[in-house]
Amino acid sequence: MPELMQLGVFALCYLAFAQLALLQQAHRQKVWRSAAPPTARGRQLRRNAAVISLAGAPALLMTVEVPGFAVLLWLCLMSAAAVAVALTLSWKPGLLRWLP
Repeated sequence: MPELMQLGVFALCYLAFAQLALLQQAHRQKVWRSAAPPTARGRQLRRNAAVISLAGAPALLMTVEVPGFAVLLWLCLMSAAAVAVALTLSWKPGLLRWLP
């Protein structure tokens, strides 16, 4: 069970970092060839979704791990997710096309 929670938190962090990356015009153009800039409301929604996802992740981990280890694991999973998003954007940016 803890492994599934850890995988879920990794996916949550990955999605949050992908949302933050797609706020930048250069990354949007890599993913969608002719991407229009998001509206102000769209940018705010993406940013809020990413913040809520990143802030809620340690709470999910604390349900299956002790608090000290949960925070350490959260930091490691955030780092791995950020690297995974960077590698996705440099290798196959089209994989992020399904994100709104």
